[in-house]
Amino acid sequence: MIGKYTNALNALLVLLLLMLMLPVISCDSKRDPHVGGRKPPGTSTLIRNRRREPVNGVVGFNVLKGGTTDVIHTETPNKRPKKAPIIEERISRLVHSLGLPDHDVSLIIYVLDVLTDDRDLMSIGAEVRDEISSLEQLESAKSNDLRGMIDTVRAVLVAKTEADGAINGVSQPELKKSFRDDLNRRELQFKRELKLQVGPLSWPEDFLAKLDLLKKSYMDDFASIKSQASNANRNIEDLDGTIGKVLRSIRDIVTKPNDGGPNLPVLSDVSFDIFWKRLNAHQLSEVVALCHEIESIILGMPVVVNQVNEKISLKELNGLFDRVRNELYPIGLKKLCSNFINFEYYKNELAESKAKFNGVLNIFKAVVSGETIYRELRDDDRRLIDDVRDFIVNVKYDVYDDPDKPFKFHYEYDFLLGFYGLEVMKKLRTDALREFFDVRKQAQIAVASVSDSEKRQKLEGRLKDLEPRAVSFMRKAVERGSTYFDSLENTNNMIANISNEDVVKEFLAIKTEAADKGY
Repeated sequence: MIGKYTNALNALLVLLLLMLMLPVISCDSKRDPHVGGRKPPGTSTLIRNRRREPVNGVVGFNVLKGGTTDVIHTETPNKRPKKAPIIEERISRLVHSLGLPDHDVSLIIYVLDVLTDDRDLMSIGAEVRDEISSLEQLESAKSNDLRGMIDTVRAVLVAKTEADGAINGVSQPELKKSFRDDLNRRELQFKRELKLQVGPLSWPEDFLAKLDLLKKSYMDDFASIKSQASNANRNIEDLDGTIGKVLRSIRDIVTKPNDGGPNLPVLSDVSFDIFWKRLNAHQLSEVVALCHEIESIILGMPVVVNQVNEKISLKELNGLFDRVRNELYPIGLKKLCSNFINFEYYKNELAESKAKFNGVLNIFKAVVSGETIYRELRDDDRRLIDDVRDFIVNVKYDVYDDPDKPFKFHYEYDFLLGFYGLEVMKKLRTDALREFFDVRKQAQIAVASVSDSEKRQKLEGRLKDLEPRAVSFMRKAVERGSTYFDSLENTNNMIANISNEDVVKEFLAIKTEAADKGY
Protein backbone atom coordinates (compact mmCIF):
# COMPACT_ATOMS: atom_id res chain seq x y z
CA MET A 1 0.00 0.00 0.00
CA ILE A 2 2.82 2.36 0.90
CA GLY A 3 4.60 1.62 -2.43
CA LYS A 4 1.43 2.38 -4.28
CA TYR A 5 1.12 5.82 -2.67
CA THR A 6 4.80 6.48 -3.24
CA ASN A 7 4.53 5.90 -7.02
CA ALA A 8 1.50 8.16 -7.24
CA LEU A 9 3.32 10.87 -5.31
CA ASN A 10 6.36 10.67 -7.61
CA ALA A 11 4.17 10.96 -10.71
CA LEU A 12 2.47 13.99 -9.21
CA LEU A 13 5.83 15.66 -8.50
CA VAL A 14 7.05 15.09 -12.10
CA LEU A 15 3.83 16.55 -13.49
CA LEU A 16 4.15 19.57 -11.21
CA LEU A 17 7.78 20.11 -12.29
CA LEU A 18 6.82 20.03 -15.99
CA MET A 19 4.09 22.58 -15.40
CA LEU A 20 6.59 24.90 -13.71
CA MET A 21 9.05 24.67 -16.64
CA LEU A 22 6.56 25.58 -19.40
CA PRO A 23 6.68 29.41 -18.84
CA VAL A 24 10.51 29.35 -18.96
CA ILE A 25 10.53 27.51 -22.31
CA SER A 26 7.93 29.91 -23.68
CA CYS A 27 9.92 33.00 -22.62
CA ASP A 28 13.17 31.65 -24.05
CA SER A 29 11.45 30.98 -27.37
CA LYS A 30 10.41 34.61 -27.59
CA ARG A 31 13.78 35.92 -26.40
CA ASP A 32 15.97 33.82 -28.73
CA PRO A 33 15.38 34.38 -32.47
CA HIS A 34 16.66 30.84 -33.10
CA VAL A 35 14.15 29.20 -30.78
CA GLY A 36 10.51 29.24 -31.72
CA GLY A 37 10.22 32.86 -32.80
CA ARG A 38 11.54 35.76 -34.93
CA LYS A 39 13.55 38.82 -33.99
CA PRO A 40 11.29 41.85 -33.50
CA PRO A 41 11.35 44.17 -36.56
CA GLY A 42 13.79 47.08 -36.42
CA THR A 43 16.08 45.46 -33.84
CA SER A 44 19.77 45.41 -34.81
CA THR A 45 21.89 42.54 -33.61
CA LEU A 46 24.91 44.77 -34.28
CA ILE A 47 23.69 47.33 -31.78
CA ARG A 48 22.92 44.77 -29.11
CA ASN A 49 25.04 41.72 -29.79
CA ARG A 50 28.48 40.68 -30.98
CA ARG A 51 28.70 38.00 -33.65
CA ARG A 52 31.12 36.69 -36.28
CA GLU A 53 30.63 37.48 -39.95
CA PRO A 54 32.90 37.36 -43.00
CA VAL A 55 33.22 41.11 -43.77
CA ASN A 56 35.83 43.35 -45.32
CA GLY A 57 36.21 45.54 -42.27
CA VAL A 58 34.62 48.66 -40.84
CA VAL A 59 35.75 51.08 -38.18
CA GLY A 60 36.46 49.18 -35.01
CA PHE A 61 36.67 45.84 -36.83
CA ASN A 62 39.71 43.64 -36.38
CA VAL A 63 40.30 42.46 -39.94
CA LEU A 64 42.15 39.20 -40.48
CA LYS A 65 42.76 38.36 -44.12
CA GLY A 66 41.57 34.96 -45.15
CA GLY A 67 39.30 34.39 -42.19
CA THR A 68 36.21 35.55 -40.39
CA THR A 69 36.19 38.86 -38.58
CA ASP A 70 35.11 39.89 -35.14
CA VAL A 71 32.48 42.54 -35.72
CA ILE A 72 32.85 45.12 -32.99
CA HIS A 73 30.89 48.34 -32.73
CA THR A 74 32.61 51.64 -33.47
CA GLU A 75 32.12 52.31 -29.80
CA THR A 76 31.36 49.42 -27.51
CA PRO A 77 28.16 49.78 -25.43
CA ASN A 78 30.04 50.67 -22.27
CA LYS A 79 31.85 53.54 -24.10
CA ARG A 80 29.22 54.89 -26.52
CA PRO A 81 26.07 56.43 -25.07
CA LYS A 82 23.13 54.26 -26.04
CA LYS A 83 20.73 55.64 -28.59
CA ALA A 84 17.10 55.91 -27.66
CA PRO A 85 15.20 52.78 -28.75
CA ILE A 86 13.18 54.77 -31.28
CA ILE A 87 16.41 56.10 -32.83
CA GLU A 88 17.92 52.64 -33.04
CA GLU A 89 14.77 51.26 -34.68
CA ARG A 90 14.70 54.05 -37.28
CA ILE A 91 18.39 53.58 -38.07
CA SER A 92 17.86 49.85 -38.51
CA ARG A 93 14.85 50.43 -40.81
CA LEU A 94 16.88 52.93 -42.83
CA VAL A 95 19.69 50.43 -43.33
CA HIS A 96 17.26 47.67 -44.32
CA SER A 97 15.45 49.97 -46.77
CA LEU A 98 18.75 50.48 -48.59
CA GLY A 99 19.35 46.74 -48.76
CA LEU A 100 22.50 47.04 -46.66
CA PRO A 101 23.77 44.55 -44.08
CA ASP A 102 23.01 45.01 -40.41
CA HIS A 103 26.53 46.01 -39.47
CA ASP A 104 26.20 49.19 -41.60
CA VAL A 105 24.06 50.51 -38.75
CA SER A 106 27.34 51.48 -37.09
CA LEU A 107 28.15 53.72 -40.07
CA ILE A 108 24.86 55.60 -39.76
CA ILE A 109 25.54 56.02 -36.06
CA TYR A 110 29.03 57.30 -36.91
CA VAL A 111 27.55 59.92 -39.24
CA LEU A 112 24.92 60.94 -36.69
CA ASP A 113 27.61 61.40 -34.06
CA VAL A 114 29.54 63.59 -36.51
CA LEU A 115 26.50 65.73 -37.31
CA THR A 116 25.54 66.26 -33.68
CA ASP A 117 29.06 66.86 -32.31
CA ASP A 118 29.19 70.51 -31.20
CA ARG A 119 32.48 70.18 -29.31
CA ASP A 120 35.27 68.64 -31.42
CA LEU A 121 33.78 69.33 -34.82
CA MET A 122 32.87 72.99 -34.66
CA SER A 123 33.83 74.65 -37.93
CA ILE A 124 32.66 77.50 -40.12
CA GLY A 125 29.75 76.50 -42.30
CA ALA A 126 28.83 73.36 -40.35
CA GLU A 127 25.44 73.57 -38.67
CA VAL A 128 24.94 71.65 -35.44
CA ARG A 129 21.53 69.98 -35.14
CA ASP A 130 19.97 67.48 -32.79
CA GLU A 131 19.87 63.77 -33.44
CA ILE A 132 16.25 63.63 -34.59
CA SER A 133 16.56 66.34 -37.23
CA SER A 134 19.85 64.87 -38.46
CA LEU A 135 18.26 61.45 -38.76
CA GLU A 136 15.28 62.93 -40.59
CA GLN A 137 17.68 64.47 -43.08
CA LEU A 138 19.27 61.09 -43.75
CA GLU A 139 15.87 59.44 -44.07
CA SER A 140 14.74 62.00 -46.64
CA ALA A 141 17.92 61.82 -48.72
CA LYS A 142 18.10 60.12 -52.11
CA SER A 143 18.99 56.45 -51.87
CA ASN A 144 22.02 56.83 -54.12
CA ASP A 145 23.33 59.77 -52.11
CA LEU A 146 22.87 57.88 -48.87
CA ARG A 147 24.57 54.76 -50.21
CA GLY A 148 27.41 56.93 -51.48
CA MET A 149 27.80 58.49 -48.06
CA ILE A 150 27.86 55.10 -46.35
CA ASP A 151 30.32 53.78 -48.94
CA THR A 152 32.60 56.77 -48.33
CA VAL A 153 32.56 56.35 -44.56
CA ARG A 154 33.05 52.59 -44.83
CA ALA A 155 36.00 52.88 -47.23
CA VAL A 156 37.75 55.57 -45.21
CA LEU A 157 37.29 53.75 -41.92
CA VAL A 158 38.49 50.47 -43.39
CA ALA A 159 41.64 52.29 -44.53
CA LYS A 160 41.97 53.80 -41.07
CA THR A 161 41.58 50.38 -39.44
CA GLU A 162 44.31 48.94 -41.66
CA ALA A 163 46.59 51.84 -40.75
CA ASP A 164 45.77 51.26 -37.10
CA GLY A 165 46.79 47.63 -37.45
CA ALA A 166 50.13 48.64 -38.94
CA ILE A 167 50.68 51.10 -36.10
CA ASN A 168 50.16 48.31 -33.58
CA GLY A 169 53.26 46.65 -35.00
CA VAL A 170 55.53 49.66 -34.39
CA SER A 171 58.05 48.79 -31.69
CA GLN A 172 59.16 52.27 -30.52
CA PRO A 173 56.58 53.70 -28.08
CA GLU A 174 57.29 57.33 -29.02
CA LEU A 175 57.05 56.56 -32.72
CA LYS A 176 53.86 54.57 -32.20
CA LYS A 177 52.36 57.53 -30.33
CA SER A 178 53.32 59.85 -33.17
CA PHE A 179 51.58 57.62 -35.70
CA ARG A 180 48.54 57.28 -33.45
CA ASP A 181 48.28 61.03 -32.89
CA ASP A 182 48.47 61.63 -36.63
CA LEU A 183 45.87 58.95 -37.28
CA ASN A 184 43.46 60.54 -34.81
CA ARG A 185 44.18 64.03 -36.12
CA ARG A 186 43.38 62.98 -39.67
CA GLU A 187 40.21 61.16 -38.66
CA LEU A 188 39.08 64.29 -36.83
CA GLN A 189 39.75 66.30 -39.98
CA PHE A 190 37.81 63.74 -42.00
CA LYS A 191 34.86 64.13 -39.64
CA ARG A 192 34.98 67.91 -40.03
CA GLU A 193 34.95 67.68 -43.81
CA LEU A 194 32.24 65.02 -43.73
CA LYS A 195 30.16 67.31 -41.54
CA LEU A 196 30.52 70.13 -44.06
CA GLN A 197 29.38 67.84 -46.88
CA VAL A 198 26.56 66.00 -45.12
CA GLY A 199 25.49 68.78 -42.76
CA PRO A 200 23.47 71.03 -45.12
CA LEU A 201 19.72 70.42 -45.16
CA SER A 202 19.74 69.68 -48.88
CA TRP A 203 22.61 67.93 -50.62
CA PRO A 204 23.88 69.45 -53.90
CA GLU A 205 23.78 67.74 -57.28
CA ASP A 206 27.52 67.09 -57.14
CA PHE A 207 27.26 65.55 -53.67
CA LEU A 208 28.53 62.13 -54.79
CA ALA A 209 31.42 63.66 -56.71
CA LYS A 210 32.50 65.62 -53.64
CA LEU A 211 32.22 62.52 -51.48
CA ASP A 212 34.34 60.61 -53.97
CA LEU A 213 37.10 63.22 -53.71
CA LEU A 214 36.83 63.11 -49.93
CA LYS A 215 37.05 59.33 -49.93
CA LYS A 216 40.10 59.25 -52.19
CA SER A 217 41.91 61.92 -50.21
CA TYR A 218 41.54 60.26 -46.82
CA MET A 219 42.03 56.72 -48.08
CA ASP A 220 45.33 57.93 -49.51
CA ASP A 221 46.18 59.60 -46.20
CA PHE A 222 45.53 56.48 -44.17
CA ALA A 223 47.26 54.28 -46.74
CA SER A 224 50.31 56.53 -46.41
CA ILE A 225 50.29 56.14 -42.61
CA LYS A 226 49.92 52.39 -43.02
CA SER A 227 52.89 52.27 -45.39
CA GLN A 228 55.04 54.38 -43.07
CA ALA A 229 54.10 52.36 -40.00
CA SER A 230 54.72 49.07 -41.82
CA ASN A 231 58.34 50.13 -42.42
CA ALA A 232 58.85 51.87 -39.09
CA ASN A 233 60.93 49.14 -37.45
CA ARG A 234 63.87 49.45 -39.85
CA ASN A 235 66.98 51.30 -38.67
CA ILE A 236 69.25 53.77 -40.44
CA GLU A 237 72.13 51.36 -40.00
CA ASP A 238 70.21 48.85 -42.12
CA LEU A 239 69.93 51.28 -45.06
CA ASP A 240 72.51 51.05 -47.80
CA GLY A 241 73.65 53.55 -50.40
CA THR A 242 72.87 57.24 -50.58
CA ILE A 243 69.74 57.15 -48.39
CA GLY A 244 71.51 55.66 -45.38
CA LYS A 245 74.59 57.85 -45.83
CA VAL A 246 72.62 61.08 -46.07
CA LEU A 247 70.30 60.23 -43.17
CA ARG A 248 73.28 59.44 -40.94
CA SER A 249 74.83 62.76 -41.92
CA ILE A 250 71.61 64.64 -41.10
CA ARG A 251 71.33 62.84 -37.76
CA ASP A 252 74.88 63.87 -36.85
CA ILE A 253 73.92 67.52 -37.38
CA VAL A 254 70.47 67.70 -35.77
CA THR A 255 71.53 65.81 -32.62
CA LYS A 256 74.38 68.24 -31.87
CA PRO A 257 73.40 71.03 -29.44
CA ASN A 258 75.60 73.80 -30.87
CA ASP A 259 75.09 73.38 -34.60
CA GLY A 260 73.09 76.29 -35.98
CA GLY A 261 72.90 78.18 -32.70
CA PRO A 262 72.00 77.57 -29.03
CA ASN A 263 68.31 78.40 -29.35
CA LEU A 264 67.47 75.66 -31.84
CA PRO A 265 65.81 72.37 -30.87
CA VAL A 266 68.20 69.47 -30.39
CA LEU A 267 66.76 66.16 -31.53
CA SER A 268 67.38 62.87 -29.79
CA ASP A 269 67.97 59.74 -31.84
CA VAL A 270 64.36 58.76 -31.17
CA SER A 271 63.07 62.17 -32.30
CA PHE A 272 65.06 61.89 -35.50
CA ASP A 273 63.67 58.39 -36.07
CA ILE A 274 60.17 59.82 -35.69
CA PHE A 275 61.00 62.44 -38.32
CA TRP A 276 62.35 60.27 -41.11
CA LYS A 277 60.08 57.30 -40.47
CA ARG A 278 57.03 59.56 -40.64
CA LEU A 279 57.91 60.71 -44.17
CA ASN A 280 56.38 59.01 -47.15
CA ALA A 281 58.62 57.66 -49.90
CA HIS A 282 58.36 60.82 -52.01
CA GLN A 283 59.12 63.14 -49.10
CA LEU A 284 62.07 61.03 -48.01
CA SER A 285 63.51 61.03 -51.52
CA GLU A 286 63.14 64.84 -51.66
CA VAL A 287 65.04 65.33 -48.40
CA VAL A 288 67.78 62.88 -49.38
CA ALA A 289 68.22 64.44 -52.83
CA LEU A 290 68.32 67.98 -51.42
CA CYS A 291 70.83 67.19 -48.68
CA HIS A 292 72.93 65.07 -51.03
CA GLU A 293 73.27 68.04 -53.39
CA ILE A 294 74.23 70.33 -50.51
CA GLU A 295 76.83 67.89 -49.22
CA SER A 296 78.25 67.54 -52.74
CA ILE A 297 78.69 71.33 -52.85
CA ILE A 298 80.42 71.25 -49.45
CA LEU A 299 82.81 68.50 -50.54
CA GLY A 300 83.64 70.34 -53.76
CA MET A 301 84.30 73.72 -52.15
CA PRO A 302 88.01 73.21 -51.24
CA VAL A 303 88.92 72.89 -54.92
CA VAL A 304 87.60 76.41 -55.60
CA VAL A 305 88.66 77.89 -52.25
CA ASN A 306 92.32 77.02 -52.82
CA GLN A 307 92.35 79.13 -56.00
CA VAL A 308 91.66 82.44 -54.16
CA ASN A 309 94.91 84.43 -53.79
CA GLU A 310 94.02 87.54 -51.76
CA LYS A 311 94.32 86.53 -48.11
CA ILE A 312 91.71 88.97 -46.88
CA SER A 313 89.27 87.81 -49.56
CA LEU A 314 89.92 84.17 -48.68
CA LYS A 315 89.29 84.86 -45.00
CA GLU A 316 86.01 86.63 -45.70
CA LEU A 317 84.77 84.06 -48.19
CA ASN A 318 85.58 81.22 -45.82
CA GLY A 319 83.62 83.06 -43.14
CA LEU A 320 80.69 83.39 -45.51
CA PHE A 321 80.85 79.71 -46.38
CA ASP A 322 81.18 78.66 -42.74
CA ARG A 323 78.10 80.69 -41.84
CA VAL A 324 76.03 78.87 -44.43
CA ARG A 325 77.47 75.46 -43.53
CA ASN A 326 77.51 75.82 -39.74
CA GLU A 327 74.47 78.04 -39.18
CA LEU A 328 71.97 78.26 -42.02
CA TYR A 329 72.15 74.60 -43.06
CA PRO A 330 71.79 73.19 -39.51
CA ILE A 331 69.01 75.70 -38.82
CA GLY A 332 67.12 74.50 -41.89
CA LEU A 333 67.64 70.85 -40.98
CA LYS A 334 66.62 71.22 -37.34
CA LYS A 335 63.48 73.14 -38.22
CA LEU A 336 62.50 70.54 -40.81
CA CYS A 337 63.19 67.56 -38.57
CA SER A 338 61.21 69.13 -35.72
CA ASN A 339 58.17 69.98 -37.87
CA PHE A 340 57.54 67.08 -40.24
CA ILE A 341 53.80 67.85 -40.24
CA ASN A 342 54.63 71.17 -41.98
CA PHE A 343 57.01 69.35 -44.29
CA GLU A 344 56.54 71.45 -47.44
CA TYR A 345 57.11 74.77 -45.69
CA TYR A 346 60.31 73.75 -43.94
CA LYS A 347 61.56 71.79 -46.94
CA ASN A 348 61.40 75.03 -48.91
CA GLU A 349 63.37 76.77 -46.15
CA LEU A 350 66.00 74.06 -46.43
CA ALA A 351 66.05 74.54 -50.19
CA GLU A 352 66.97 78.17 -49.52
CA SER A 353 70.08 76.87 -47.75
CA LYS A 354 71.00 75.03 -50.92
CA ALA A 355 70.49 78.23 -52.91
CA LYS A 356 72.81 80.06 -50.50
CA PHE A 357 75.45 77.32 -50.87
CA ASN A 358 75.26 77.74 -54.63
CA GLY A 359 75.44 81.49 -54.18
CA VAL A 360 78.63 81.23 -52.10
CA LEU A 361 80.11 78.81 -54.62
CA ASN A 362 79.36 81.24 -57.46
CA ILE A 363 80.94 84.09 -55.50
CA PHE A 364 84.10 82.03 -55.05
CA LYS A 365 84.21 81.24 -58.75
CA ALA A 366 83.66 84.88 -59.75
CA VAL A 367 86.37 86.08 -57.34
CA VAL A 368 88.84 83.56 -58.77
CA SER A 369 87.92 84.73 -62.28
CA GLY A 370 88.31 88.41 -61.26
CA GLU A 371 91.70 87.79 -59.67
CA THR A 372 92.83 86.02 -62.83
CA ILE A 373 91.75 88.99 -65.00
CA TYR A 374 93.52 91.40 -62.65
CA ARG A 375 96.82 89.49 -62.70
CA GLU A 376 96.89 89.66 -66.50
CA LEU A 377 96.34 93.47 -66.71
CA ARG A 378 99.04 95.79 -68.03
CA ASP A 379 99.75 99.55 -68.11
CA ASP A 380 96.69 101.80 -68.64
CA ASP A 381 94.15 99.09 -67.95
CA ARG A 382 95.92 98.22 -64.73
CA ARG A 383 95.96 101.88 -63.61
CA LEU A 384 92.26 102.35 -64.39
CA ILE A 385 91.29 99.25 -62.45
CA ASP A 386 93.61 100.10 -59.55
CA ASP A 387 91.99 103.52 -59.13
CA VAL A 388 88.79 101.85 -57.96
CA ARG A 389 90.01 98.45 -56.79
CA ASP A 390 92.45 99.90 -54.29
CA PHE A 391 89.60 101.48 -52.29
CA ILE A 392 87.93 98.07 -51.95
CA VAL A 393 90.77 95.59 -51.56
CA ASN A 394 93.46 97.53 -49.72
CA VAL A 395 93.15 97.01 -45.98
CA LYS A 396 94.91 100.32 -45.25
CA TYR A 397 91.56 102.02 -45.73
CA ASP A 398 90.02 99.90 -42.97
CA VAL A 399 91.30 102.42 -40.41
CA TYR A 400 88.33 104.57 -41.42
CA ASP A 401 85.80 101.84 -40.62
CA ASP A 402 83.15 102.20 -37.99
CA PRO A 403 84.45 99.91 -35.19
CA ASP A 404 80.94 98.51 -34.76
CA LYS A 405 80.59 97.82 -38.49
CA PRO A 406 83.93 96.69 -39.92
CA PHE A 407 84.14 96.28 -43.68
CA LYS A 408 83.80 92.61 -44.67
CA PHE A 409 83.70 92.75 -48.45
CA HIS A 410 87.26 93.22 -49.65
CA TYR A 411 86.53 90.52 -52.23
CA GLU A 412 83.68 92.51 -53.78
CA TYR A 413 85.67 94.26 -56.51
CA ASP A 414 87.28 91.06 -57.76
CA PHE A 415 83.86 89.42 -57.66
CA LEU A 416 82.37 92.18 -59.83
CA LEU A 417 85.37 92.08 -62.16
CA GLY A 418 84.91 88.34 -62.60
CA PHE A 419 81.14 88.64 -62.92
CA TYR A 420 80.86 91.63 -65.30
CA GLY A 421 84.20 91.45 -67.07
CA LEU A 422 86.97 93.96 -67.73
CA GLU A 423 85.15 96.29 -70.13
CA VAL A 424 82.27 96.97 -67.75
CA MET A 425 84.63 97.68 -64.84
CA LYS A 426 86.71 100.02 -66.99
CA LYS A 427 83.53 101.85 -67.94
CA LEU A 428 82.60 102.10 -64.27
CA ARG A 429 85.82 104.06 -63.72
CA THR A 430 85.85 106.17 -66.89
CA ASP A 431 82.12 107.02 -66.99
CA ALA A 432 80.15 106.43 -63.80
CA LEU A 433 82.85 107.40 -61.27
CA ARG A 434 84.96 109.70 -63.44
CA GLU A 435 83.85 112.95 -61.81
CA PHE A 436 84.76 111.68 -58.34
CA PHE A 437 88.35 110.98 -59.38
CA ASP A 438 88.65 114.16 -61.46
CA VAL A 439 87.41 116.53 -58.76
CA ARG A 440 89.40 114.74 -56.04
CA LYS A 441 92.61 115.04 -58.09
CA GLN A 442 91.91 118.69 -58.93
CA ALA A 443 91.32 119.51 -55.26
CA GLN A 444 94.60 117.86 -54.26
CA ILE A 445 96.51 119.83 -56.93
CA ALA A 446 94.81 123.11 -55.97
CA VAL A 447 95.61 122.66 -52.27
CA ALA A 448 99.23 121.78 -53.01
CA SER A 449 99.49 125.00 -55.03
CA VAL A 450 98.51 127.31 -52.14
CA SER A 451 101.62 129.32 -51.20
CA ASP A 452 100.52 130.29 -47.70
CA SER A 453 101.65 127.34 -45.59
CA GLU A 454 99.12 127.96 -42.83
CA LYS A 455 96.21 128.13 -45.28
CA ARG A 456 97.58 125.15 -47.17
CA GLN A 457 97.82 123.07 -43.98
CA LYS A 458 94.20 123.87 -43.11
CA LEU A 459 93.05 122.80 -46.57
CA GLU A 460 95.19 119.66 -46.38
CA GLY A 461 93.53 118.91 -43.05
CA ARG A 462 90.13 119.19 -44.70
CA LEU A 463 91.25 116.83 -47.47
CA LYS A 464 92.47 114.35 -44.88
CA ASP A 465 89.24 114.62 -42.93
CA LEU A 466 87.31 113.97 -46.13
CA GLU A 467 89.20 110.76 -46.91
CA PRO A 468 87.06 108.46 -44.68
CA ARG A 469 83.95 109.75 -46.44
CA ALA A 470 85.59 109.17 -49.81
CA VAL A 471 86.43 105.57 -48.85
CA SER A 472 82.92 104.98 -47.51
CA PHE A 473 81.37 106.40 -50.66
CA MET A 474 83.54 104.28 -52.96
CA ARG A 475 82.90 101.06 -51.05
CA LYS A 476 79.15 101.65 -51.28
CA ALA A 477 79.34 102.63 -54.94
CA VAL A 478 81.22 99.47 -55.92
CA GLU A 479 78.89 96.75 -54.70
CA ARG A 480 76.10 94.61 -56.07
CA GLY A 481 72.92 96.61 -56.49
CA SER A 482 74.70 99.96 -56.63
CA THR A 483 73.04 102.69 -58.69
CA TYR A 484 76.29 103.04 -60.61
CA PHE A 485 75.64 99.67 -62.25
CA ASP A 486 72.55 100.39 -64.29
CA SER A 487 71.55 98.29 -67.31
CA LEU A 488 74.86 96.46 -67.24
CA GLU A 489 73.80 94.04 -69.98
CA ASN A 490 74.01 97.09 -72.27
CA THR A 491 77.04 98.98 -71.00
CA ASN A 492 76.22 102.01 -73.16
CA ASN A 493 73.38 102.76 -70.76
CA MET A 494 75.56 103.06 -67.66
CA ILE A 495 74.31 106.09 -65.77
CA ALA A 496 76.64 108.54 -64.01
CA ASN A 497 74.86 110.78 -61.51
CA ILE A 498 77.80 111.28 -59.19
CA SER A 499 77.76 115.10 -59.19
CA ASN A 500 75.02 115.10 -56.54
CA GLU A 501 77.08 113.10 -54.04
CA ASP A 502 78.07 115.08 -50.93
CA VAL A 503 81.67 113.91 -51.05
CA VAL A 504 82.06 115.17 -54.63
CA LYS A 505 80.54 118.53 -53.65
CA GLU A 506 83.00 118.78 -50.75
CA PHE A 507 86.01 118.10 -52.99
CA LEU A 508 84.71 120.75 -55.37
CA ALA A 509 84.36 123.26 -52.49
CA ILE A 510 87.95 122.62 -51.33
CA LYS A 511 89.20 123.01 -54.90
CA THR A 512 87.34 126.33 -55.28
CA GLU A 513 88.58 127.69 -51.95
CA ALA A 514 92.17 126.71 -52.74
CA ALA A 515 91.93 128.43 -56.11
CA ASP A 516 90.54 131.59 -54.46
CA LYS A 517 93.42 131.77 -51.99
CA GLY A 518 95.88 131.51 -54.85
CA TYR A 519 99.63 131.38 -54.49
